[in-house]
Amino acid sequence: MPIVATVSRIARLVYFMAPAYVANMAPPLIRYWRGWNRPISVRSLGGHKTVVGFGAGVLAAVVVTRAQSRIAWPGGLDAYDHWVAGLGSGLAEAHAYGSRGSGSLASSSRLTTARWPPGR
Repeated sequence: MPIVATVSRIARLVYFMAPAYVANMAPPLIRYWRGWNRPISVRSLGGHKTVVGFGAGVLAAVVVTRAQSRIAWPGGLDAYDHWVAGLGSGLAEAHAYGSRGSGSLASSSRLTTARWPPGR
């Protein structure tokens, strides 16, 4: 495979994964914020996963996706024409999963954290 094709493929993959990359980089930067920053669940996830960090990650991913939809790079791997509809269906699916599977998920996380507490 020629070097130009390889570099082009890597650029397309980085462009496609940019929302996830930025969403993962946002929460550590928020930890220096002095305002309200409550842990999501100390028992299940430890004190380092916070509500503001989660919100920052989601907001960062939405901002990057919005920017990608405005850029409309022809080399992109996905069409960003209807990204808002995809965001809505993803949130609805996550809500449905959370309401159905919360009992089994909570019990399995309790078993896991009983032996290996988070952050250690």
